[in-house]
Amino acid sequence: MPVFSSDYFAYGDLIRCCGDRFGPDSVLILPYELLRKEPEDFATRIARFVDLPEVPGISPSTQNAGLFAIAAGCKRRLNLPLERDRANPAGMIGDPRFNVPLDRLFDRFLPRGDRAAGERRLRSRVQEFVGSQYYESNQRTSDISGLDRGSLGYQMPSTYRGEN
Repeated sequence: MPVFSSDYFAYGDLIRCCGDRFGPDSVLILPYELLRKEPEDFATRIARFVDLPEVPGISPSTQNAGLFAIAAGCKRRLNLPLERDRANPAGMIGDPRFNVPLDRLFDRFLPRGDRAAGERRLRSRVQEFVGSQYYESNQRTSDISGLDRGSLGYQMPSTYRGEN
């Protein structure tokens, strides 16, 4: 079964490697935060980078939004017995279309009042797990791209726990 590694999200070395391989002018680095806040600007930057006309009329609506934390936790427990795929050949259902009605079921029947609390707990657990492990990679990414991490909401050295 595939194993998660937090190294997957350390993009600094990957960006440097792509720049070394293809040339720094052949690599465009855009933050996800820009996609969320200004999707039209995000798409326009990509279009300009590849010498295409600007992209008209990008809809800022959210599509394929993920499950909220409580629903994701419940569904994760059901994936092993239910969801059959290459990583889990023992599951009972091998049709990916099964996900849509199951997601709707969670959305409809799980209490809405618990959603915000679940999101806060999950965010806190992720922050504890991540800590400052991406600081150096994020610094390399910032150095290469010129992106201001602080303005994008990333923790800066003085905001990491245990550091001043």
